[in-house]
Amino acid sequence: MTTPGTVIELWISDGTAAGTRIVADSALGPHDSLPAGFARLGDLLLFTADDTVTGRELHAVPLGATGAHVAAPFGRGCGAAIDTRGRPTLGAAFAIDVHTQAGAPVALLVAARPAFATLAQDCVRHVASPIAVGAATAASGGTATFGIPVPGDPTLVGTLMSFQAFAAAGGGPLFGAVAGTPGLEVVVGR
Repeated sequence: MTTPGTVIELWISDGTAAGTRIVADSALGPHDSLPAGFARLGDLLLFTADDTVTGRELHAVPLGATGAHVAAPFGRGCGAAIDTRGRPTLGAAFAIDVHTQAGAPVALLVAARPAFATLAQDCVRHVASPIAVGAATAASGGTATFGIPVPGDPTLVGTLMSFQAFAAAGGGPLFGAVAGTPGLEVVVGR
């Protein structure tokens, strides 16, 4: 998108003129930065752009600047799975579903950052220093659901959280008694 003085830069829009704004002006003045090669790394949006001074370089903006939300698994699990329903956006609630053995007690760990610590065999802890723990029991279909409300506080946009669940599962791959999910990376959006 272009406007006088900003030409081709990184923009975000909700489809309305009032909801359209520039996110990053990498080539100040009336020059095109031609942003390209977008990728997400945690709570950052990475891309290349030409600032017209040093040429094409790697740039990064916080996802919070775009208002985007993320709910994506990472790493590998050992005997259990994790997914989400709904969107982690301001003033809304989303659900985290943990899939394991029916009737299994499940603990949900939440941390401000991910970790990669091998526990045993192929099981990895994906949350560093958990700051909150939730507990539930998997229903007859083998799913434990955790409702996660997101307050409407705008300062939360861009907040990164890492989730992981462990279930007491007979014959589980961890010590023959526990199953673990992959990690789940969540970034709060608008």
